[in-house]
Amino acid sequence: MQSELTAQQTVIVNNLHSSLPLISQKPNICRLRKILLTLLLIMFFSSLVYLVFVSLPCMKYANIWFCQNFNHNYEYSWALVSLIYDGLWLLITYRYYSRGLLLFAWLSTIFVCIFGVFLILSLLAIFQTMMYFHMIDTRVLIASISSIVLCIATLILQITLVSFSLRLSKLISKSKHIMI
Repeated sequence: MQSELTAQQTVIVNNLHSSLPLISQKPNICRLRKILLTLLLIMFFSSLVYLVFVSLPCMKYANIWFCQNFNHNYEYSWALVSLIYDGLWLLITYRYYSRGLLLFAWLSTIFVCIFGVFLILSLLAIFQTMMYFHMIDTRVLIASISSIVLCIATLILQITLVSFSLRLSKLISKSKHIMI
């Protein structure tokens, strides 16, 4: 009886110290984590591209055609914050932190709600302005539609990231409770 208890306690202690390899060996956690890492890498590199190719050139050359309507400090700050946010979320996903995944999922849920309201209001403003001034300029219409499509794609990607983060956090916390 005494030897059975010690063997069981040894297994529990070993599981506590080696919980990360046991989590990474579960196929459903690994598959969901790979998908989430891929989506987060897409977000991270899009933030990096925006910072390098849009925000920084607009700070230096304000007379470029796509930089004329930008608030330069705001664009640079937003790009930098977005890059840091996506990088931290990527690190937390890579390290299997379930509470960190929950935190970023809830922060992104708040972001999605605010962004969704902003998108609806901007859609209404664009179409009301076009109807009021009776202007159907092709360049304005193409720019408006392309920015709206980009915003909707970002919104869908954020909703997908939140869903996967919540599922991965749930799976990680369940597997940690089973091991302990």
